[in-house]
Amino acid sequence: MKRSQSGGQRPPTEEEYWTLAAQSNEVIFVLNSQGLFTYVSPGIERASGYTPEEVVGKPFSLFVHPDDLTGLQESFSETLQGRYAPHQFRILSKDRRIRHVHTSSRLLRDAGEVTGVMGVMTDVSAYTRAEEVRSAIYRISDAVHRTQNLDELFGVIHGIIGELMPADNFYIALYDQASDLIQFPYFRDERDSTPAPMRPGKSLTSYVLATGEPLLAGPARRHQLEETGEIRCSGSRCVDWLGVPLKTQRGEMIGVMAVQSYVEDVRLEESDKEILVFVSRQVAMAIERKRADEQLTREHSLLSILMKHLPDAVYVKDRESRFLYANPGLARLMEAEAPEAMLGKTDFDFLPVALARQYRQDEEELMRTGKPLDDKDETRYDSLGNRVCILTTKVPLRDQAGDVIGLVGVSRDLTERVQAEEALRASEAQLESIFKASPTGIALAAGRLLCQVNERFCELTGYSREELIGQELRGLYPTDEVYVAAEIELDCGIQHRGWGTVETRWLHKDGEEIDVLVNAAPLDRVDITHGMTLSVSDIRDRKEAERGRERLEQQVWQLQKMELIGRLAGGVAHDFNNLLTAISGNIQLALMDTEKGRLPGSRLQQALKAADTASTLTQQLLAFSRKQIIEPKIVDLNEILANMREMLARLVGEGVQLVIISSPELGRVKVDAAQIEQIIVNLCSNARDAMPDGGQLTIETSNMRLDEPYCETHSWATPGEHVLLSVSDTGVGLTREALQHVFEPFFTTKARGKGTGLGLAMVYGAVKQNAGNVEVYSEAGRGTTFKIYLPLVTGQTDATAAPRGVEELAYGSETILLVEDGDYIREFAEDVLRQSGYEVISCSTVKEAVDRSHSFTGPIHLLLTDVVLPDGNARDLAKRIRAQRPEMKVLFTSGYAENVIVHHGVLDPGVQFIGKPFTAAALARKIREALSLQE
Repeated sequence: MKRSQSGGQRPPTEEEYWTLAAQSNEVIFVLNSQGLFTYVSPGIERASGYTPEEVVGKPFSLFVHPDDLTGLQESFSETLQGRYAPHQFRILSKDRRIRHVHTSSRLLRDAGEVTGVMGVMTDVSAYTRAEEVRSAIYRISDAVHRTQNLDELFGVIHGIIGELMPADNFYIALYDQASDLIQFPYFRDERDSTPAPMRPGKSLTSYVLATGEPLLAGPARRHQLEETGEIRCSGSRCVDWLGVPLKTQRGEMIGVMAVQSYVEDVRLEESDKEILVFVSRQVAMAIERKRADEQLTREHSLLSILMKHLPDAVYVKDRESRFLYANPGLARLMEAEAPEAMLGKTDFDFLPVALARQYRQDEEELMRTGKPLDDKDETRYDSLGNRVCILTTKVPLRDQAGDVIGLVGVSRDLTERVQAEEALRASEAQLESIFKASPTGIALAAGRLLCQVNERFCELTGYSREELIGQELRGLYPTDEVYVAAEIELDCGIQHRGWGTVETRWLHKDGEEIDVLVNAAPLDRVDITHGMTLSVSDIRDRKEAERGRERLEQQVWQLQKMELIGRLAGGVAHDFNNLLTAISGNIQLALMDTEKGRLPGSRLQQALKAADTASTLTQQLLAFSRKQIIEPKIVDLNEILANMREMLARLVGEGVQLVIISSPELGRVKVDAAQIEQIIVNLCSNARDAMPDGGQLTIETSNMRLDEPYCETHSWATPGEHVLLSVSDTGVGLTREALQHVFEPFFTTKARGKGTGLGLAMVYGAVKQNAGNVEVYSEAGRGTTFKIYLPLVTGQTDATAAPRGVEELAYGSETILLVEDGDYIREFAEDVLRQSGYEVISCSTVKEAVDRSHSFTGPIHLLLTDVVLPDGNARDLAKRIRAQRPEMKVLFTSGYAENVIVHHGVLDPGVQFIGKPFTAAALARKIREALSLQE
């Protein structure tokens, strides 16, 4: 610089001042009196990352660390009052780092008034960073003792790291070598949630675990590692990721500590990596110590709980036999107030002197020799004089040098067990006495081998004790079949009730079969494997008496059955004789009319009407035997009851008032009308018998909706709309026991011979066959009500068959093979078919039909066959002929089909059938219908 003309230095120009400020490492700033920056030198960008333009016009409070703001504001106020003092504080840089700065300043005046402050700010972070790191290490170490658990420790570590670098996104990952899993017990991230435990793979965390080296991965470094396949990033992509390994003093890798940034304004630097590496060892040691502390705490807590609730007495004594530790079990055993009340005392404070002296001698011997005292039985008496039995074990307690410094003892109160064993021995002695003197045969078996028997058992079988011991139970039974049946019965009883019973036969030594009652139960004894107790009684006298009664009852029952069959046969003969008289008489009159030239139509109509009645009678007989083929149709129960009213009135007799209440809006049901009629007849018959002195029988119909709550309490019920048929009487009613069996076959409350016990069973089966349910309500002396629920259906009532008159025959020209063993029926059918235009091949047996089919060269279009034939059945016949003539149609006919073409009362699918008796027109019509069916 040039000197001034006066020979002194000239002051710098304003331009030179600004140049100096711009090039200075210091930050020169000017604040107005409100604390707003009016000027800041370019050095601010090096110190904070902000440009001068981003700072000017802003208050200084925006850039100061919150914890230092109050002190700085006070210093600024003092400076404005002329009290200058240098100040050191922290600022937050643009990348949210903490920088330590030192400022000195002076006042700016204009015309004597204070207008602001000019100052110089120096970055002293480098001088304070080392102190911060040392402080961080100390605080992490101290946090081990101040925190309650690992989660709290991790939070403290996060806070300390956050003071050293931008660490909003921070996590600690721990590696468990046993499970080979990386877990994330502490994970704080603004974008991602805590990852699930994972096996080491291609993540950045796994990379640090594998290499054991710290990694600062900015975009370029991360791209390089991805290109080489060393990592494969997942989750949200960060700008910078910094991770360091956590190693213990033994060099064991326990995890990774990582920091990451998601914004360009906040970058992580090499200096951050150096700091994180520096503190990582202290973090690893802190985690290891905290883990050990938590494990010790858990073990101590577990031991404390165990000692507190252990029923055994546990204690520790010093060399003078003073109690150093006592658990609640010992306090109970010694009758002390509490475990704490025993500390520092000896056995002499709680036990009789002689007993305490004995214990003291045993313990002195233990401490002198160092040999444990194992399982010593001890007996003493409590304060009430009750005996106490104890099993005690004592072992020496040694110091690190191996010297005995006391003992640890465990005493178990065995009083209850000893008393139980004594009671068991007494009970066994008593049972042994009973076993020997019992009038019932008793044996113990191991598996299926006898191992112990009493005298009565020997007498019952005829064998000596020596002959029976070791013998198989099978040897006592007359045959394998009897043995297996008895064993199955006993095993079932044992599995369901815990004991089994069976009446069976055994073989006496002299060869006589004897009736016995065997009771068996499992035997739980250590000395017997798969043990069983057998109790055997001789029931020969009772069985002989029962057989005598059964023979007598069978004879009486046979007589009653014959009487019943006779009555049934007489009734059937009576009805059929009447019908045959009507049929025969009208036919004779028709013949007489013909001879006299009069038309016989009315006579023949009467004969047909009588034949229809006979057909109905046979259907009723089949319904009684439950062999009829049912035909479910949509019907109106009110209409059925109206048609039955007169018949029911005659059935119940004049002494019973019959009341029928029909719902006017009754729904329809799909049932077999004949079965419903039979159900009503059976129920009315039972009701009549229940009112020998007269009463009222009420039959009622109504609509009923069964809802879900009702069905939940009535397991048989199905939700939905139903039609209810109710039959009630005012008779003698049923007992509670009878109600439980009312629908069982052969169960009856009537006297022998007054009922078969099948009526209500038939009602139940028929109702079920028609998809309904039946319920019974009754009390002794209060009458009985049967309620039948039938599903309601939509649709019109099926039309009933109109009275049959003379119909025209349906004609055809096909060939029909007729097989019928009844001569009259065969001749009638043959005449009808020939009059209808068909060619007929007539046969009476299966063999004849097969032979005629083989010899006939023309086509046979239809086989009309009786179901039951003298030398076979119709289904087999049809199968044999259709093997040669597959196009042939088949029509079955029968008055009683059994199970050849009918199952459960319903025709097998695809079967064509015409029931006997049939009319000429009905046969011709059915033939035409069968021939017209498409295969």
